Amino acid sequence: MIGKRGANMRENELAVGCAHLSAEIALSTAIVNRTCYYATAVSDIISP
Repeated sequence: MIGKRGANMRENELAVGCAHLSAEIALSTAIVNRTCYYATAVSDIISP
């Protein structure tokens, strides 16, 4: 009983960790995309 509960808790921690990781990846991807967009816009302004 205790072992099964421990395994479930470990699975939950793993799921939460994966959710945090995917959220961080999505956030950093959005930041990179926005940075590339701004860099492109600025270079267009500098050299039309």
